Amino acid sequence: MNRLSRRVTSEAAMALLCLALTFIFFHSAVFPRTKTFLCGIDNTYQYYPWMHKLADDWRALTPPLWDFSVEAGFPFPGEWQTAAFYPINILYVWLTGIPTPPKLDVLILFHFAAAMWGMSLFLRQRGVERWPSLFGGAVFCWIGPVATRAYGQANIFVGLIYLPWLLYFFERGLAAKSPWRNSSTGLAGFTLAF
Repeated sequence: MNRLSRRVTSEAAMALLCLALTFIFFHSAVFPRTKTFLCGIDNTYQYYPWMHKLADDWRALTPPLWDFSVEAGFPFPGEWQTAAFYPINILYVWLTGIPTPPKLDVLILFHFAAAMWGMSLFLRQRGVERWPSLFGGAVFCWIGPVATRAYGQANIFVGLIYLPWLLYFFERGLAAKSPWRNSSTGLAGFTLAF
């Protein structure tokens, strides 16, 4: 096995470990389902209905451009938190159908795992060893303001999980021979667009 395939295999294992640890840490949102992330006011009255509108429209292959349920109508993407064009949400509703609280909890858990993995990558790039970087990723996403956003405003939480990825790619791009013209800098821009 060459060096690149070993690194890809190692990172895939780290991603799966982050996913497994996240599901174990937040097991009560999946099984026995005694808790949910959709308990806060904003998640109940905004995120959940917005995801329903997003699912209805995208499953009908019509972009959600107008929300008739707000006063005399409102541009749906005009409220950035609706995440009307967020590719992960679009793919998720196409694959899973109409959102239910358990399905949305799983979507949020996948984002927690992505945040943990991204912070682990960033910390390893900064010289932290593998296991301490995993712990740092867990602290970043499971404790403090990032985790609080998941319960309070899920779409803001989803935006926060891209911070370690953005820093990881941007720092890699700056370290390259041509700092402003390489794939890592492009990936940092792509991550910022998410």
